[in-house]
Amino acid sequence: MDSGGRRGYILVFLLLASLLSPPASAQQLLVSITILDGGLARVDYLIPAAGNISLTIPLIGEPDASYLVLVQDEEGMPLAYEINETLGVIEVACLNASEVRISYYTQALTYKRGKIWAVNFSSPYRVKLTLPPNSTVIYFSTVPEEVTVEGDALSFVFSPGTILVKYIFTYLAPLPEEKPPAQEITEEEVNATGEEVPQAYNFTQASNATLPEEREAAPTTGLHPDYLTLLAVAAILAAAVAAVLWLRRRSPPYYAMELSEEEVEILETLRRMGGGAFQSELQRALDMPTTSLWRRLRRLREKGLVVIEKRSGRNYVKLA
Repeated sequence: MDSGGRRGYILVFLLLASLLSPPASAQQLLVSITILDGGLARVDYLIPAAGNISLTIPLIGEPDASYLVLVQDEEGMPLAYEINETLGVIEVACLNASEVRISYYTQALTYKRGKIWAVNFSSPYRVKLTLPPNSTVIYFSTVPEEVTVEGDALSFVFSPGTILVKYIFTYLAPLPEEKPPAQEITEEEVNATGEEVPQAYNFTQASNATLPEEREAAPTTGLHPDYLTLLAVAAILAAAVAAVLWLRRRSPPYYAMELSEEEVEILETLRRMGGGAFQSELQRALDMPTTSLWRRLRRLREKGLVVIEKRSGRNYVKLA
């Protein structure tokens, strides 16, 4: 048999092995889903390869294109994979791997109505769901198998099926700081020392708050010259601040810079969105490819016009 025929048989064998490889047992798997403060969810799989050449694994939620999808073996080496969005599965080539580890972020599992957040998804596997810190559950569609507390976060283990959990955030108001009581000193102690009384001291009798010599030297009418100087300086500063604010209201500062039409559109969109938004929200508002938007955001950050922060694992962009 020639080499071409042998290659054909090998390809057919690999295809049949991929189609006939059994799916991972749903009872043996435990998928971890961690909900962040902004509603973004991180999904983590740990699947035994069980000697299979490839695995076809159902996805829980569509992976967000703004973040990387990590597919690795037990030693952290990357594995080849392909996501079938139509079927909602990920196909992983796991030859010579004993475990398959998958990690991705998705925004398709949560939504918000007023102050109530909801997590809603279907899973063929058992799921460990971890809610954000300081959250309180107000509704379960399915009674969880286990409930644990990890720090300030609640975790639940659910059986395979459709899961709906609703929760709200509850924050404890901080206790007011206790101020140390003011140190009191009597008039007799002042007369005994003859020293001037600091402003932090309080007399027990308000009528004797100043010494007789100080009362005679105090001016009876008008303001002290130092007060007049302070008032004049304050008036000048107030006028300068008002002028700066008036100039800023007339036109944004970036109109004087050399910016492209796309960069101006990004800044105007941020201004209409209240001065800040997540990168994914900004991308939907602009209908701009992720790579193009990120490249322009970096140029705007280098020019000092925007600030990019990490909030709950997501890029938050705001006007500088």
